[in-house]
Order: sequence, then structure tokens, then C-alpha cells
Amino acid sequence: MAFIAERHGISREEIVCVGDSENDVPMLKYAGVGVCVGSGSAKAKEAADDVAPGGDDDPVTWVINKYGK
Repeated sequence: MAFIAERHGISREEIVCVGDSENDVPMLKYAGVGVCVGSGSAKAKEAADDVAPGGDDDPVTWVINKYGK
């Protein structure tokens, strides 16, 4: 994320990332808003700023509706 953001002049505060597992923790912490899927790991939830609904719900649509501008 940092590489892409720097290359395109995007600040961390402008980034929303969605993840669900421990390997997503650095990305969730880097983003201005890190969102973990409700069915995600405990470590990912801890690193995230918000938790999207899991299960049959569509977490990406939820994030777009909540954080999209």
C-alpha cells in the first residue's frame, strides 16, 4: 500500500483497506481506515479501526456505503 500510495501521491489518510487475516495486519494499520471483515481473525480485528459485517453480508459494499465519498 505504501508503495502504491507514494507513487500516486495518495496520503495514508485517504486510504481505506479491507482485510480479514493476520497477514493483513500491517495493511490495516497503515491505512487511514482499516476495516476487518466480521469473520476475520482476532488479530486483524484488533488492528482494524472498524469491523464490517461478516457471513452472508457483503462487507465491501458495507465499507463503500460507510466510507465512500
